[in-house]
Amino acid sequence: MKCTFILRPPKLVVDIPSEDWLKQKQRVAKTKSEGGRYYIGAVTAYYEKPITVPMSVLSKIKGSNQEQENPRAETLKFLKEKMANIFLQNDKEGIYSPPYIEVAYDGTAFIAEGNHRIMAAHDLGWKEMPVDIRYFDGGERAQGVLAPDVLSSFFKDQGERNEICAVALG
Repeated sequence: MKCTFILRPPKLVVDIPSEDWLKQKQRVAKTKSEGGRYYIGAVTAYYEKPITVPMSVLSKIKGSNQEQENPRAETLKFLKEKMANIFLQNDKEGIYSPPYIEVAYDGTAFIAEGNHRIMAAHDLGWKEMPVDIRYFDGGERAQGVLAPDVLSSFFKDQGERNEICAVALG
């Protein structure tokens, strides 16, 4: 019997009751988003588990409160010390919670939690980092740096391993 392993990409769960419902949510989000601040309404999609995203992408995403403009030095120092050990142990998921990113109706992504963790990982030279992503008001349908079709290019080694076995005939 010959067996091979395949990877199933992380599952995107989409919850949009109807197109009319989504249009209403998007109208509200557009109306309430102003002055560079986005209104975050209803969750319309999310990945079932954290997604590993390259630091080259994460380091360009702004914090929802512009935290990158004035990072807390002591917090950053503390995280670098803790995360350096994580990097050495090659355990980027087990010790801390992944940063949380929200994607608005138009595809714009914001770091809601974990700005300092992403900055520390970048400073430590990490190439990638697992993050939790939630899409709001149809944000999964818009083009942006974290659009599902863009993320799918990063899924090569992410997902559940499933063994496929075939019995050799003859």
